[in-house]
Amino acid sequence: MRDAIPTKKRLSATVYYLLTGLCLGWPSLASLGVLLPDWRRGEVIFPLSLAAIHLFILGSMLTVAFGVLFQVIPIAFQAPPIPRHLLCWHLPIHVASVTSMTAGFITSSFTIVAVGGAILFANTTLYFAFIGHHYVRARNKTLVHRILSLPVSVLWFVMLLGLFQATFPNKVFPGVLLTHIILGGLAFWGGLVMVLSYKLVPMFVISHGCRVSLAGTASFYYSGVLLWIVSTWYSVGNTAYVLRDVGTAALLIGLICYTRDMLRIVIARKKEELPSPYMKPWLQWHCVSWVNWALRCQPLFPYIHCCLSPSTFSALADSWLSCTHICRKSSPFYGLNIDSANAQKGRLRLSSMIWCRGERP
Repeated sequence: MRDAIPTKKRLSATVYYLLTGLCLGWPSLASLGVLLPDWRRGEVIFPLSLAAIHLFILGSMLTVAFGVLFQVIPIAFQAPPIPRHLLCWHLPIHVASVTSMTAGFITSSFTIVAVGGAILFANTTLYFAFIGHHYVRARNKTLVHRILSLPVSVLWFVMLLGLFQATFPNKVFPGVLLTHIILGGLAFWGGLVMVLSYKLVPMFVISHGCRVSLAGTASFYYSGVLLWIVSTWYSVGNTAYVLRDVGTAALLIGLICYTRDMLRIVIARKKEELPSPYMKPWLQWHCVSWVNWALRCQPLFPYIHCCLSPSTFSALADSWLSCTHICRKSSPFYGLNIDSANAQKGRLRLSSMIWCRGERP
């Protein structure tokens, strides 16, 4: 009998992204004790605040998102394995660019911020070029696969707006700043979480065969986001208020449709109990917190400090718990070698659990 050839075990590239993101998140969270009193008074645009916000969003959340996409695309969409060399050059450059941007904000040197942002933009473009090469070759091209490109494409507009503000700080006015915030917070992060939920939640609760409407939910959601952005550029008459109210209504309809679909997915699960005792309250909080955030922000929309209400911290805490829960549920797969035949078969079996009725080609 031929002896099996021993293989060297190594951690998945996703683990390095997750650990790096968690390490970069602690300095920004540690600064909250100093920043919260100023934020509650509506003072947001000052060096330490900008540094902490961008370090958390770009250094922690975006790094974790890179790692999740690195692992999810081959698993959920049956795409070819992503080469490991992507980790070797992308992650160090990403950390260096975010660090330089943070240093530029702290020292009030927007030249350094612009240079770091330009490097971050180029590095992110190369990352998605490699990811996209495998993404278009996926075999499991469901509706989630097609719509996922929408929030990802928004990221470039967010970065370009940020580069414009860092390069020409004297030409920044509230419309540009609010557009940057809405595109980054709602169009990219909110859309990314919403679209991936239609793939990951059925996987985690072992549910399939339910009828959901991702296309309708995304249509209402992004219509509301677009109307909010348009309303920020109107300063005369009641047009801005009308657009804002209609956009809020569209956002709420999208969030209600999203909540309905998540409940349908949970009800259609194949086990009586959820895999985790915390999954059910997490899903409830996940839906309620974002609806609460939309309701709280709408009346105070013209003011930047409206985004720092308790409901916003509830929504941010929900996002942090969501990332933690996804990491905990997905961690058994991170130690597997994606190039091995057995691991690949295991991943393909996972994707068979998340077909929705009418999606199989």
